[in-house]
Amino acid sequence: MKKITLFGLLITAFASAQTTYNSTNFATAGESFTVNVAGDFLTADFTQTGANQTWDYSALTAASTDTQTWLDPENTGYKTTWCFLHFYIFNCNSQFSNAFNLANDATEGFDLSAAGVNNITNHYNLTDSVLQSKMLGLSADLNGTPVSFTVDYTDPDDVWHFPMNFGDDYSDDSTLNVDLSALGFPISVNGSNNRHNEVNGWGSLTTPAGTFASVLKVKTTLITDQTITYDGTEIPINTTTVMYSWFDPASGIPVLQATGTEVADVFVPTRVTFTGDVLSAPHFDSFAGISVYPNPTDGKLQLNTEINVKGVEVFDTLGQKVGQSLDVTALRSGVYFVKVYTDNGDFTRKVIRK
Repeated sequence: MKKITLFGLLITAFASAQTTYNSTNFATAGESFTVNVAGDFLTADFTQTGANQTWDYSALTAASTDTQTWLDPENTGYKTTWCFLHFYIFNCNSQFSNAFNLANDATEGFDLSAAGVNNITNHYNLTDSVLQSKMLGLSADLNGTPVSFTVDYTDPDDVWHFPMNFGDDYSDDSTLNVDLSALGFPISVNGSNNRHNEVNGWGSLTTPAGTFASVLKVKTTLITDQTITYDGTEIPINTTTVMYSWFDPASGIPVLQATGTEVADVFVPTRVTFTGDVLSAPHFDSFAGISVYPNPTDGKLQLNTEINVKGVEVFDTLGQKVGQSLDVTALRSGVYFVKVYTDNGDFTRKVIRK
């Protein structure tokens, strides 16, 4: 079920200064972006909204940097599997190309790598009016044999609506169910999301990568209601994620993003990223391949690779620190975020305590 409302009146005096972000401004297949993960950001205020704002986050530092690439769905390796599951034998090419035109590595949801699932790829359809997440492609190792499978959203996720203008306000409900039991993996995820996007600011933005003269700011509230079943044990998960995104028409993805939670109406950031080249930013591609296991876990976690760990912090879904080691035995069942500090920076992984 989807609902769209508009709020606010455009102030005539500022109308000429405001920008619009269209679907043609968004990323295209094959396009790559330098994304920096900020280090010191806890004292920054990301909540300032309104018309004709000046946001200055030039004091942010880049703890690490990576490359985000948007893919052509034809090249993700899931086309044949998707067509087979939908019985598109003679019209596979046309059905697949009509359904999807963008893809990238999934950044939302649960880490299933400990269950043998990898290469999780989100498949989208970008139109003039919406970026819609419609299908996940997943790979697994079944008794030494690589297996690919796809899962369609029962109700697709409207990530962004276009054209994007100051004052836009809309909500979208989506549903995605993943059941790996048929493949020999005792885990399933069933649930729904409610995404609320509010374009509540415009103005100029400065980050360590430069100044963007005319940007739009969007507040996203993502409410997730899911049930994870692992070896017959059901674990209900209810989380609320808040994300602030700044869009510049010259960039295919947000030039600044702050993700976190709200505690007593106070935004607590847990991850901040910004695009562009920063000379002081080290490059750590290896973090993308590091995971913690077993996940879900009974308590004691391990890293899947040898790395010098300087410290560990564990946070709950409210952003409160609840632990300082990879042993989460004392914590109650639920979702937690494990932040690992190394000589080369830090990274965070989502884990499930059974």
